[in-house]
Amino acid sequence: MLRLAAFLDQASGHVIAKALVGLGLSIVAMIIAAFGLLPPVAGAFPLEVIDIAMILNAIRASR
Repeated sequence: MLRLAAFLDQASGHVIAKALVGLGLSIVAMIIAAFGLLPPVAGAFPLEVIDIAMILNAIRASR
């Protein structure tokens, strides 16, 4: 039972870290777009790639 608790603690730490990375990347892309350096259509693509990467990572972490 102790090993399971340690595993869950470690896994949740990884998930939180990856979520923060994804959130940070999204915020950076939005700031770049806000200054007009990235058109909306071009800005949507990196945000979707970030979202897909975070979803795939969550699926991988759940196994």
